[in-house]
Amino acid sequence: MSDATKSASPAFGAEFVAAHVEPGSSVVGIERLAGGVSARVSRVDLESGAGRRSVVVRQYGDADLRANPHIARMEMSVLRAVAAAGIPAPQALQVVDDPTQPGAPYLVTSLLEGAPTVELDVMPEAGQLLAEILTQIHAVDVRKARIRGLPSAVAKVRVMMLEPDPRDPNPLDPAKDDLTLPWTTVNKSVLLHGDFWHGNVLWQHGQISGVVDWEDACLGDPLKDVSNCRAELYIAGQESTMHRFTEAYLALRRVDAGSLSFWDAWHASTVLERLPEWGLEEQALKDAQARAARFQMWAMQEYPTTSP
Repeated sequence: MSDATKSASPAFGAEFVAAHVEPGSSVVGIERLAGGVSARVSRVDLESGAGRRSVVVRQYGDADLRANPHIARMEMSVLRAVAAAGIPAPQALQVVDDPTQPGAPYLVTSLLEGAPTVELDVMPEAGQLLAEILTQIHAVDVRKARIRGLPSAVAKVRVMMLEPDPRDPNPLDPAKDDLTLPWTTVNKSVLLHGDFWHGNVLWQHGQISGVVDWEDACLGDPLKDVSNCRAELYIAGQESTMHRFTEAYLALRRVDAGSLSFWDAWHASTVLERLPEWGLEEQALKDAQARAARFQMWAMQEYPTTSP
């Protein structure tokens, strides 16, 4: 194991991963990947006679494990389903849920080429491409794929609205008190990514090379995913892409947009609660909070007239 690997102090058995994913390989590097808030994500570099390869180890946060102790196996089944549907996503390699193994449970996946970008407004086609990949996700036949353990999006939100975790350091935004959860929707319940935004979409040579971070997958109104991406794009200052994305999605998929304002308001409020956890510099945090507040205000103004 290299010095770089030792200094990384992995919270899982890297040699165990090597032995089971690439028998005969050795660990030559470990790097914790940036961006993970609800999970710890690490890249593990392996070397064998066949050459080098890198895999990703995803370890789940306490809140996710309390909500679903089998979340690693659920995410593995989701990844296999979307891969079968031709959606670029990491290949699920192994679930390690043996409690005797350090860091378990965790999921091991392939490492995709590409990187996320926030400069989407300079890519006129970005909104269309985001809409197309999300449409593909929402078209996955959940019954045929036999994905088990998927929670309901409404049920997850209900818990957050009515039964907040007392251990959560961030109380619910007061604006959420004015929202009424759309228990029913005319839209067919579909597979949701659960955290679809530009930070979870990888790009390479101007094309989408992959969609990552599927641990929040659930079943529900497709507009929940649409709204999540809208809110994040607006807060990141990519307003033109937000509008192009929304227009493209609504053109590609026949959905009733009546609940969009509810999900917009919900996601804006959620982002406002979570922004302090994102590790932003002081000015960047203030700018993001200001934009999230504007998006929330706009959504709340629309909500009473457009909600079902």
